[in-house]
Amino acid sequence: GINAEYMGRLAQSEPGIVKPCAGLHPAPKVPLALGHLDPMLEFITANHEGLYAVGEVGLDFTPAVVGKDAVVIKERKELQQHVFESQIRLALQLGLPLNCHSRGAGHYVIETLAAAGAKQALLHAFDGKVGYALQGARLGYMFSVPPSVVRSPETRKLVQALPIESLLLETDAPALAPVKGAVNVPANLLFAAQAIADIKGCALEVVQRVTAENARRLFPKLSQDTLTAHPGT
Repeated sequence: GINAEYMGRLAQSEPGIVKPCAGLHPAPKVPLALGHLDPMLEFITANHEGLYAVGEVGLDFTPAVVGKDAVVIKERKELQQHVFESQIRLALQLGLPLNCHSRGAGHYVIETLAAAGAKQALLHAFDGKVGYALQGARLGYMFSVPPSVVRSPETRKLVQALPIESLLLETDAPALAPVKGAVNVPANLLFAAQAIADIKGCALEVVQRVTAENARRLFPKLSQDTLTAHPGT
């Protein structure tokens, strides 16, 4: 809740730059607990008019998060699933898209979104199989590409397989920089855009235009901002 409240204040101070989202992450610094859920749902509900999405939410089934003991793994996965499903339901009620984390759980996230009837969702830094990503794309879900695509054969395969109409750009700063171990920054979006252009065999300008259109389609409030800023267009 503290990070969500901070983002809200930051968005108010930088309205043209910061577009806030709020959600309960599956792998927070403080271990996820059921008691975290209701306060976050209440925060999202109370502030939904100023939010651009519910997120980052989702599932993280990596051993670092769910552990290695079979009983603990089961409990933590079930808790994550409950928290994720609860936030999907709220996003649908409020008409907000979802920004999803899916590390080590790509197809579970897509299956959960589909089962809940979610239509607008972003899967960022997707590390699942290409086949599952294609299923997600057919459902209308978007996949964002970080600058680390320049050094990731798996991400390059994902970009090659997905239609450009399903792609967005992301940094995930300070992680996923073009150089492993380096601190990522927003300016590195250009590396991701150029990599997509190279893989797709199109001009950089095409990638910039299409991914911007995709972003406005996924996050409708971005289009509203444009209309507000340029009422005559």
